[in-house]
Amino acid sequence: MKKILLILSLLLLTGCSSNYRELNELGIITAFGIKKVDNEYELDLQLVNIMEAGKNGVEESPITIISSKGKTIFDAARSLNLKSSKIFFLADVKYVILDKSILTDDLNEIIDFLSRDTRLSMNFIIVTCTENDPIDILSSLSEFEINPATNLYNIVSLSESRYGLSYSLTMKKFLSDYLENGKDILIPNIVLNGSTKDSQNIDNLENSNTPSYIELKNLVFINDKKEIIQLTDDEMFGYNFINNNIKNATITTECEGGYYTVETLTSKTKLKDKLKEDKIIISSDIEAELVYYGCNEQFDNKKTLDKISNKVEDTIENYYKKVINKSKENNTDFIGLGNHIYKSNPKYFNFDKNNWNKEGLNKLNFDYKVEVNIYKQGNLKEEV
Repeated sequence: MKKILLILSLLLLTGCSSNYRELNELGIITAFGIKKVDNEYELDLQLVNIMEAGKNGVEESPITIISSKGKTIFDAARSLNLKSSKIFFLADVKYVILDKSILTDDLNEIIDFLSRDTRLSMNFIIVTCTENDPIDILSSLSEFEINPATNLYNIVSLSESRYGLSYSLTMKKFLSDYLENGKDILIPNIVLNGSTKDSQNIDNLENSNTPSYIELKNLVFINDKKEIIQLTDDEMFGYNFINNNIKNATITTECEGGYYTVETLTSKTKLKDKLKEDKIIISSDIEAELVYYGCNEQFDNKKTLDKISNKVEDTIENYYKKVINKSKENNTDFIGLGNHIYKSNPKYFNFDKNNWNKEGLNKLNFDYKVEVNIYKQGNLKEEV
């Protein structure tokens, strides 16, 4: 019995030692960026810096960046093995940055690269950075998270769930939008505010006011002229309401003497077809809460709430008109109206032989039915 226990103990100890050694051999990739310069792909990896415990431990950067180049993205990836003794671990990737040079190029090779490796989860998010180099974003440290990749991932996710201006473009959705008929890609755009040097200086994290930080700027798409087009706040709201991406959004509207703000509680939008008239009806049912009222007009519960509801309905309808006009002007169906038609009424348009963006999208007309029910928040004072 004692011999058995001894053997088991040795096996357990050996396992722990092996696991520890294997962990040190891993290069844990948390994010990476891809760009194209002079017909060569550049690949930048953000690796977790696994540091030995010691007096200098927390003073060192929590990440390391390594880069490579290649005629193909696969060449660039393979050549990374010449620069690191680590075995690259891909399962913890939080996001991938596609540079503007990639977005305006043929995406087939990138799609193949990102979807081929089975070690990559399909739930990492895709972003771009139209004003910065991907390596500057990857090298930026955060005062909020030890792992900067987690910080950026949370920025995009929280903006989607708490404000309504963005959405998380997972690899799964990115692939779907790229391959499906009648749908073009809309991608979150990240910007680095402040200097690149400050963003990489770990000493700045000791300050209460960090001189450089990452933020989500807007959503962008590539039009038919291979131009990068940015959406305004109103257009981003319109896109997310139409596509049922709104979990919680705040809408502030001007009134006499100030502003009022409503916060959505639920939002459901349906697209109904009247394609014999080349028409789509966008129907939205929204419940919201009045969270701030700073107008001169005296607050009368029913009368005031009805007036605010009507004004918010007009505001959301205006969001829809703006984002649809932006789509039509650029011959780019990033909203997915054609994809809705392809799935519900495939005989309306031959997507295999004809160009939907140029021949179908601009034929469509729209009616809007927006119904907003607003409730007064319990702690809102009537005399305000």
